[in-house]
Amino acid sequence: MTTASAGERPAQITEAEALRRYPELAGLLALRRAGWSWTTDRDEDGELTALVGFRRPRGHLDALYVTTRDRPQPSA
Repeated sequence: MTTASAGERPAQITEAEALRRYPELAGLLALRRAGWSWTTDRDEDGELTALVGFRRPRGHLDALYVTTRDRPQPSA
């Protein structure tokens, strides 16, 4: 997990600290343990806009795009 201010490089935080701050991440961490990889999507100011999860089982690609409730969803 990372955090950053605009223009700064994100700082690492521990999994335990991330869960303390954001308990709703528990399900995503369970997916990571099941083989999903995660990256972040950030806006032009460096603010976190979404978490992007993916896995490639047997030649297929599964993906998740996770945002907060108050952010508009990307168009397909």
